[in-house]
Amino acid sequence: MDPSLQAEAVFQDAQGAFLVATFGAVWLCWGLLIARELTPPRGIAIGVVALLLLAVSTFLIRKGRELRAQYPSLPKEITRGAGKWYLIAVIVEVALAIVAGGTAASLHRFELIPDWIALVVGLHFLPLAKIFRATFMAYIGTAMVLWSIACWIFFRGNALGAAAALGTGALLWIACVVHMVRARHAARSLASVLPPATPEN
Repeated sequence: MDPSLQAEAVFQDAQGAFLVATFGAVWLCWGLLIARELTPPRGIAIGVVALLLLAVSTFLIRKGRELRAQYPSLPKEITRGAGKWYLIAVIVEVALAIVAGGTAASLHRFELIPDWIALVVGLHFLPLAKIFRATFMAYIGTAMVLWSIACWIFFRGNALGAAAALGTGALLWIACVVHMVRARHAARSLASVLPPATPEN
């Protein structure tokens, strides 16, 4: 792989790890709140794990920045193109999540809010997999969609919302670990195969 692409991959995967670590913690806390099981020890446990994931992600983000500085930058049209489509995917996700939550609330089915929002989050992972050329994101997104459907079929009341939120949080943390492994692997591969690029005189 082109070293510039590898350096960019380290940075993007590290950023992705940071984001899903954060949102994973939010979803897990939400699920426990719905289940009325968010005790201080459980909250602290989630916080400790989240801080660990965020610390590793931050280290990898810095590593990605260093590698991007060492190797020639990608053409701006490539990075801008990915950024543009990512922004569009996020805007659509937020809009659909608001619609899904609002619809469930208008039907007085508040237990469906986490489930339907989780469905939207899962669907939004599918285009992200193509934008960032990360097939595993499609698997994570598909798992979220299937889990949301399973929760809607097999759970009722607060158990539905709690299960949807907890499952989504767990899948987001799984995605975080995969992002970090990919970033670490790309960084090691780049460091062991090619020397840093030197600026031309």
